[in-house]
Amino acid sequence: MNKKKKSFITIVAEFITLNLVALLFLLGLVSIDIGSFLRFGVEIGLMVTGVSVIFIALIMQHEKTLKK
Repeated sequence: MNKKKKSFITIVAEFITLNLVALLFLLGLVSIDIGSFLRFGVEIGLMVTGVSVIFIALIMQHEKTLKK
């Protein structure tokens, strides 16, 4: 019954190791979006962001159908 409490650093380390691929994927998309805003302006940046959001939605829908 004596459960040992985990430290904050341990919890964060476990979270990062379990979700490393997703975090790197999101970091890549964010860097592409920010780069397009800085390089091409607001119009192209918003279009790239919209395509990224659609891409994420398609991936989530595909993963949802695979679980069934």
